[in-house]
Amino acid sequence: SGSRVAQQVTKHQPTTAAARQRLVVYMNRTMVLAAAAGTAVVTAAAFYFRRRKAARIANKSVLELLPFERSTLLAEENSVSTITFFSGSHASAAEYLATRVEEILKFNPWCGGWLENGKCYYDSTADVGVFRACAAGEIPLSRGTPMRKMGAAV
Repeated sequence: SGSRVAQQVTKHQPTTAAARQRLVVYMNRTMVLAAAAGTAVVTAAAFYFRRRKAARIANKSVLELLPFERSTLLAEENSVSTITFFSGSHASAAEYLATRVEEILKFNPWCGGWLENGKCYYDSTADVGVFRACAAGEIPLSRGTPMRKMGAAV
């Protein structure tokens, strides 16, 4: 929009010094208003994202990471996700694995957490939902699914 104003200014050049002065004052006010509006938008966005983060980490436990654990090398690592195909009874395998994951999280609740800004956030009071069992055919996965398509399937 700044170039549009410049084109309008060059197209309609004021003829008197007073008119030029009014145009300069108008343009300065416009720039000040635009800067104020931009500042308001940035401030509102920062407030919004701070509130979202505060809600996400409310009532969560925080584990400070060691300097090595905060390194950029580990920050760029993908999370571990496992898809295991079983033969036999889906229900009995899911029941056993859900119980086992629950036991592990009881003693290591941080395993169900997430990393953010050099800290590990986790919920030590609730079911964190890290275990999901799917019946055969519920999601489009098989042993032959290429790795690059697995993430999109779940």
